[in-house]
Amino acid sequence: MQTTKTLTLAATAALSLAVLTGCSGTAEPTATPDIGTVEPTTAAPVETTEAPVADSGATVSERGNQIITVGTTTDLFDIDLPVGSWTIESITPADTSGSAFAWDANTTYLLVTISAETTADLTNEIMFAWEAVDAEGFTVNETIEHSGADVLPEAEELPARIGPGEKVRGSVLVGVPTETGTLIIKPFSTANNMAMYGYEVAY
Repeated sequence: MQTTKTLTLAATAALSLAVLTGCSGTAEPTATPDIGTVEPTTAAPVETTEAPVADSGATVSERGNQIITVGTTTDLFDIDLPVGSWTIESITPADTSGSAFAWDANTTYLLVTISAETTADLTNEIMFAWEAVDAEGFTVNETIEHSGADVLPEAEELPARIGPGEKVRGSVLVGVPTETGTLIIKPFSTANNMAMYGYEVAY
């Protein structure tokens, strides 16, 4: 009995030693995956859209307005979207023989006839703002646009507002302090009431 017990203890000890030896062995190194060299990346250039140019080949005044002449056709813009065109057809002296002008003999009145056409892309309305520079180069400090009711029938006046898909023609009565000078015309969209471009024409 003593011999059997001794053999059993010896076997158990040997088994334990084997287990411990196996656990304390040197572990195989874990392979590190080869991810290669990371090349620096350059962000793709961002494309920019330049603001529309009324006419890149046009002459620009010292006031920054495009200089045009009677008969010149230029674009209309809804903010920065081209939505049509307009043309000054004529600039002629207005008939001021009526009594409505008797008190204002020092003002030169002109009829500026304009034709305009808009596309369906216009989502607001187009209006025209008017300014002037007199013969000596001074900016006129007063409103030069006047009601044409005393000079021409209402049907012949340019509509105050032009909507999408319209084709119009009409005249605007302007009053300027000198017989010669420069008219400044600024079509603008009612979306922001700011003109994209100004245009100058001599009278």
